[in-house]
Amino acid sequence: MANKKAPEKRSALSILGYRGGNDDKPAKKQVITYDKQGNILGDDGFPMTQTRKRMHRIWDAWFIYIIIMVVIGFLSMIFAYLQGAQYTSWELVQVGGNQLNGWDMALLLRLEALLCLFSAVFAALISIFGFRWFYDKGSSAVIYGMLFSLGFVSAGYLVYAVTAVGTLEPLSLVNISFILVTLLTMKAVKLERPTLRKPKVGRREVK
Repeated sequence: MANKKAPEKRSALSILGYRGGNDDKPAKKQVITYDKQGNILGDDGFPMTQTRKRMHRIWDAWFIYIIIMVVIGFLSMIFAYLQGAQYTSWELVQVGGNQLNGWDMALLLRLEALLCLFSAVFAALISIFGFRWFYDKGSSAVIYGMLFSLGFVSAGYLVYAVTAVGTLEPLSLVNISFILVTLLTMKAVKLERPTLRKPKVGRREVK
């Protein structure tokens, strides 16, 4: 009886897409589909109109936003320790340091870092579930819930910064603006969907 071929073992790096120099297998390439008129088709088979292209870029932007928030949060934590504050030996109570309208800058920067972390987590979820809704007919209720949750926290933090600290907080303003653009584009996509038809595939390009 012939020996059965042992299943190929895959390392963690190979599962993630890494291929060593001795691996002759080609990496997975992106396939772009066009209709007979040369218009790009989405993964769901519908034409990528200007509205749909804008929606796709917005979901990509939410993913990039994760990296931006992580970097800003990390820098905020670093600058929080550079505000000249001193701590007691046992209670770790902060004494002195730079102030903004009577508030410790170190404390405000740590709050900023927390908002960055919160925004990064929600940005990841919004991007993932956004693409599912856009291409795979996933639920929009989940996305709305996450967008409104992030917007509620951002608006609350903005009101706190204006009323208590006496200054505008830029990150919360960016969050709210980004959420509004996403909601308006989702509405435009929903209005356009009934007018779209799946055309026949004309050609495919591999990149």
